[in-house]
Amino acid sequence: MNWRAVALWVATFAIQVPAHGQDKPTFVFRSELPGECVTTAKSAVQIYPSSAASAAGGTVRAKLRFASTDQPPRVEVFTNTGGEPFADAVQAHLAAYRVKCATALNRQLVQEFQFVPATRAVVPSVLRTNRESVDESTCERVIPPTPNYPHARTMDGAPRVDRRSFGNVLLRLTFEGSGEPGVIVIHDGGASRFVETAVKHATGYRLICADAAAYPIIATIPYKFMMEGDSPPEFKPISLTGLLRAVDRLESQSAYFDFASMTCPFQIAVYPLQPTYKNIVVNQSGHFDDRREFFAWLEGLTLKLPPDTAEYLKGRAVSVTVPCAVLNLL
Repeated sequence: MNWRAVALWVATFAIQVPAHGQDKPTFVFRSELPGECVTTAKSAVQIYPSSAASAAGGTVRAKLRFASTDQPPRVEVFTNTGGEPFADAVQAHLAAYRVKCATALNRQLVQEFQFVPATRAVVPSVLRTNRESVDESTCERVIPPTPNYPHARTMDGAPRVDRRSFGNVLLRLTFEGSGEPGVIVIHDGGASRFVETAVKHATGYRLICADAAAYPIIATIPYKFMMEGDSPPEFKPISLTGLLRAVDRLESQSAYFDFASMTCPFQIAVYPLQPTYKNIVVNQSGHFDDRREFFAWLEGLTLKLPPDTAEYLKGRAVSVTVPCAVLNLL
């Protein structure tokens, strides 16, 4: 499925009798993989330039586009922190790529190469289809009115006291056109009345795009339900180091990221959903193209949440500060 974009609509219902509010929607673009459509060179590990100094390293990111199935791609290096030898090595490596599927012709692809100086290893990312030009400015959003707080009820319909007065619900919406979206519950928050309220509300969303090629579009919407006086558990802002301390089996991870190539320091928000779904990573500033692979790695991490609050914290955002440093888990 050609999903053009993923939108994160933060529909936060801090319902404090009678006040409520809704945060501004934030669009997070995703890119799909070209799969078997592209034949790549056998290995990138041999392309570390012999002319580079032993202490040198760097990050090279390139965009490539195929005009035909029997010609090499046109390549544009858009990030190079290591100098000309590294860019030349990547250009020569990508020249061996070929495309097999007509559907991949004239589509922009992107790939990242990390040159690790200590071992002179080359760590390539997967090859991805770059985000399309379609963005939120081309689509009109119709957002339904904020629903009322769903009070617990007795069998005869009368309101009753319920200790579970707060909770989170996370939904995924699929817009195939300008009509009603399909809705999938990603996290149910532990209370059926919250789920029912969120799902009913979400079916009222509309995304009306002038360009039909924009569809399908995926939107992930977190809902927060609470009563006045509630003190639900929340994440405190943390550093990347703090986030990594909470990662389950971090020692099994293999990754290398130089944040200096990503315009550091920077802030992100992470919605932990693993192991059921990919985590959601929200970029809170620009430079998405330079941070794409780091975000894709974060999406796959499982966080060790406190057992007594995990049900509530799952799907809530944690604000993370990424420093100017090198993350080396090789």
